[in-house]
Amino acid sequence: MKNILVALLCAVVMPLAFAHPPGTGSVSYKQDLLPIINANPLLSSLVKEEFTVTNDTAMGTRIGDSMAPALGGTRIGPYYVDAIWHSKSGDKLVSLTIYTEVQFFDNSGKLLGDDIGSAAKVVETFDGIAIEKPGL
Repeated sequence: MKNILVALLCAVVMPLAFAHPPGTGSVSYKQDLLPIINANPLLSSLVKEEFTVTNDTAMGTRIGDSMAPALGGTRIGPYYVDAIWHSKSGDKLVSLTIYTEVQFFDNSGKLLGDDIGSAAKVVETFDGIAIEKPGL
């Protein structure tokens, strides 16, 4: 009986543990993404007028310790967040993707190319959006 309970528990809990793809991490839409979005007034006004974010938790790409030890755990775009799109044909639940241009800098402030192993700082600029049906 104990083995059956353990098997049932694993069948329910294990899929939840892997609900987000590897290499992703959560960020706060209000605290982490709005400052990036607000730095681009044109796109910022579009996002604020056309969408209502339904959850403060957004998902981004997590930088691994092995890629850039000083930035291990840092999240970068693209970011994904659930939102309501106020379209001309009515409100629609969507997955809003927020794209950013990402630049990496070393300790001396030098812009890095493809090798980000010595990166000490990351700067993101709001670059665009995409909308998809939720759950894709």
